Amino acid sequence: MINFAKNFKPDVWKASVGEDLRKGKKTEIDYLNGYVVKVAKQKGKIAPYNESLYNIVKILEKTKLYTLDYLK
Repeated sequence: MINFAKNFKPDVWKASVGEDLRKGKKTEIDYLNGYVVKVAKQKGKIAPYNESLYNIVKILEKTKLYTLDYLK
C-alpha cells in the first residue's frame, strides 16, 4: 500500500465515474452509491453522503454538463 501511495499519480489515475461523465457515457453510479442508498433504505437507515453523490452524478448524466464538449 505504501508503494502504491508513493507512486500514485493523480494526473494518470482518474475515477471511472468522472471519466464516464467526461465521455458522455452512462456511469456505474447505480451499482456503487445507488446500491448503498437502496440497502440503507431497506434497513430503515439513511446514507446521506451516498445519496447526495448519487443525485449529483445522475443530474450530470442527464444534463451532460460534465462532458468533454461542454468543458471545451
